[in-house]
Amino acid sequence: MKNFPVLFNFFLVVSAIYIVASIVYFLSGSPFGAYVLVTAIVPLVFLTMRQAESRNFIDNKIGSLIGNLKEYSVYTKSLPGYRFVDVYNAVSFLASQSPSWVQLESQHTEGLAQILNREFYADANRRKKMPERVARLIGEAAEGFFPVDSFWLRAPSVLAVGGVVRVKRQDYPPHEVVLEVAAKEPDHAEEIIKQVMNLASNQSIFKNKMIEVSFEQEVKDAYGDIERNEKVDPIFLKKPPVTAGDIILDDETRRIIQRTVIDFHERREELMKVGLPGRRAFYSTGHLAPVRLTRVGTFLTNSTLQLPSLLPECLSCTLSQFVILHVCFSPR
Repeated sequence: MKNFPVLFNFFLVVSAIYIVASIVYFLSGSPFGAYVLVTAIVPLVFLTMRQAESRNFIDNKIGSLIGNLKEYSVYTKSLPGYRFVDVYNAVSFLASQSPSWVQLESQHTEGLAQILNREFYADANRRKKMPERVARLIGEAAEGFFPVDSFWLRAPSVLAVGGVVRVKRQDYPPHEVVLEVAAKEPDHAEEIIKQVMNLASNQSIFKNKMIEVSFEQEVKDAYGDIERNEKVDPIFLKKPPVTAGDIILDDETRRIIQRTVIDFHERREELMKVGLPGRRAFYSTGHLAPVRLTRVGTFLTNSTLQLPSLLPECLSCTLSQFVILHVCFSPR
C-alpha cells in the first residue's frame, strides 16, 4: 500500500478502520449499533471492488507467475529505435523455443524495476492496458504492426530459471528501444541479453536488403543542452536488377572483386575458424542514378549495384548518391 497515491491510501486505511470499528461498536451493545454496522457495507463494497480490481494489476500478474518480485534485479540495454522490430522478433523467437514462456502485452510508463518494486506514478498505471500497435516497415513493400510494450514471463521451476523479458519502444526522444530483463542472478540476465542480441543480428529485417538512411538532426537550445536527440530511420530500397553480364571490366579487376569480396563471404565460416573476424564492412562507389549499363566506364557503378544480389547476408546502405556501404554480418 505504500506505493499507492496518498489520497487512495487514505481511503483504504479509513475504510478498513471503519469496518473494524463498526463491528466493535455493534458488539459492545452501544445505541444504534445495528445502524452503524449497516453503514459499514459501503467501505466493505469499496474494499471488495478494490480487491477484484487488483487482480488486473500488472505487478500482481507478474508476481503470480514468477513469485516474490523482491528477489529479482533488472538489467537494461538500450538500442536505437530502428532496432525495435529486430529485438521484438528476437525475443518472440527465443520465447517460442520453450513453452514455459508466457507473453503479456500491456503498456506502462514505468520501467520494469519500478513495476517490480510497485513504484507507480499513479494508481491507474498499475492496471493492465492493451498497448498501442505501431506500423513498422519490414521490407521494401511490407509492414507489420507491433505492440510498443510487451512482457515475456517464465515461472521458476526445476528445469527453468524464472524471469521477465520486456521490450518497450519509446516514441519520445531519444527514440530508443529498451530491452529489460529481470532475473535472480546476473549470469542469467546476461545470457538472455546475449541470446537476444545474437538473434536480432542474425535474423535482422535489414539482412540482404538495400536501404537508405534518413537522419533527423539533434536540436540544442541556447545553452548547448540537447532539446531533441537525433533520429535515424532506415528506408528500404528496391535492389537494382544488375547481372554479371551488365558489368564491363578487365579480368584482373574481376578476380580482385571475386577474391576480396565474394570469396570472403562464401568462405566466412572457414575464415572464422582460424580466428579471422566474421563481420566486415567495405565501401564501393557508383552513381545510383539510372545509367546505361553496357556503356564502357560504368563497371564500378554496376559492380556496386550487383553486390547486394551476390551477398545474401549483406546489408547495403546508401550513404550518398555515389557511395554504398556494404556490411557483411557474422552468422553467430
